[in-house]
Amino acid sequence: MATGTGDEDASLSKYIAAGSRPSPSNHLYEVRATPYGGRGAFARGPIAKNTDILSCAGPYASVIFRPFKKEVCAWCFAYAFESGKSKWSIKLSVDNAGAWFCSEHCEEFWIKEHELVQGEGVQWWLEIYSAFERLVAQVGPSGTKGTKKSGRTMESTSTRFAHLEDLKTKEVTQELVDKAWSIAEKACLDKGTITQFTQSLNNLELDTARYLLDGLLHKTLEDARPDTTRSPSTQSSIVIGSGRWADYLELQDNEVPHICSKPYVLASHIRIYCFLRQLLPLLTSFRGMPSRPSDLLSHSLTSSMTVRALLQRDPGNVFGIWDMAPEGEESEMLGWGAYVFGSYFNHDCEPNIKKRREGRAIVFYTIRDVSAEEELCISYVEDAPVVERIAHLERDWFFSCRCAKCVQDLANAS
Repeated sequence: MATGTGDEDASLSKYIAAGSRPSPSNHLYEVRATPYGGRGAFARGPIAKNTDILSCAGPYASVIFRPFKKEVCAWCFAYAFESGKSKWSIKLSVDNAGAWFCSEHCEEFWIKEHELVQGEGVQWWLEIYSAFERLVAQVGPSGTKGTKKSGRTMESTSTRFAHLEDLKTKEVTQELVDKAWSIAEKACLDKGTITQFTQSLNNLELDTARYLLDGLLHKTLEDARPDTTRSPSTQSSIVIGSGRWADYLELQDNEVPHICSKPYVLASHIRIYCFLRQLLPLLTSFRGMPSRPSDLLSHSLTSSMTVRALLQRDPGNVFGIWDMAPEGEESEMLGWGAYVFGSYFNHDCEPNIKKRREGRAIVFYTIRDVSAEEELCISYVEDAPVVERIAHLERDWFFSCRCAKCVQDLANAS
C-alpha cells in the first residue's frame, strides 16, 4: 500500500493486524482468493433461490448529496418525497450545519452512534460540520471560477500542481502519484497556496469531502472509544455491522487504476485534501470538542495518509444509496456509502445475487439456486451490448470482464 513514508505504512498496518474484527465470511459463504486474482465469496454449500446471504447494517462512511440533505433521514436514509413530504421536520443542528430525521427513533439511534461518551450528546460532531460548511461558504458558488477541463472545474492557481491539470494516462505511475501527495502536504503549510488551490471545488468534490469527513470522524470515534464495536456480528448470522477502520483498509486499493482511467482525479483529490486541511486551525476553538478527539482528528488531517487511504478504496468498492422505487421504475441516487463487507462480491454479467436496501442496511440475496463452491456474484452494471458493458467496467471498475456471458456475446458478435 503506497501511502507515503514507511512510518505511515506501519501506522496503517497496526489497524490491519488488530484482532476482534468481524470476518467477511459467514455460515453461508467463505471469502477466499479467486483463481483470477483478488478475493471473492464462495458458497459453502447449496443455497436456495431468494435466500438472504448478507445484511450490512450500515456504511462505514457515507454521504447524502447536498440537495437531498433535508429530504433524506440521516439515519435510515428514508426519502421524504416517498412519504409525500418536501423535507423531514426533525432537525439536530448547530448554526448552518445539521442532520434531518424522519422520526425521533432515528434521531436517537444517530445520537447513540455518534456520542463520544454516553449521554453527553453530539455537539462536537455538529460543530465540526458547522466549521466545514463555513469553509464551503468561503469557497463560493461552484463553477463560478476557473475554466472547464476534463469535465471538472479547474483553476491554475499554483505552479506546484499545474502539471496535474493536464495529466495523461500514460504519465501515471505510482512514483508520480506519491510525489504529488508529498508536494500537497508541503503546500498545505502555505496558507496562500492552500486557499487558492481550493477555490474551484465543485459540487461532486464537496460531496466527496463530506464523505471523507464522515469516514475521518468515524475513525476518530473508533480511536477515542477503542472498546466500542460498531454492530459486530457472529459467523452464524448473516447480519454484520458497518465494520472498523481495519476492515475498510482490507478493501482493494484502486488508487493508480482509478487515476489511469480518469487522470483528472489526482488534482481533484489533492484539492479536496487541501480543503479539509483548512479545518485544522478551527479544531482547537470548539466549545463541545474534547481534547482527545480533537487531537485524533488533527492527526488524521496533518498527514494525507488517512484521507488518501479513504480515497484509494472509494472507487470500485462503494455502493450508491438509492431511493426505494420498485424494481423496474426510475429511481434516484441519493448519495453513496462504503458497505465494507458487501464489497467482497465480485461482478458477473449473469449474476446469482442482487441487493436491496432496508432502511440503513443493504441486504444481498440469491436470485437463483446456487451450487456449493459457486462464486456469489452481483452485476455492477445495467444490461447493455457486450462492448458497452466491457468498456463501462474497464472505465469504472478497472477490469476487463471475461465472464461466460461476455465470452459468448463476443463470439456471437464476431
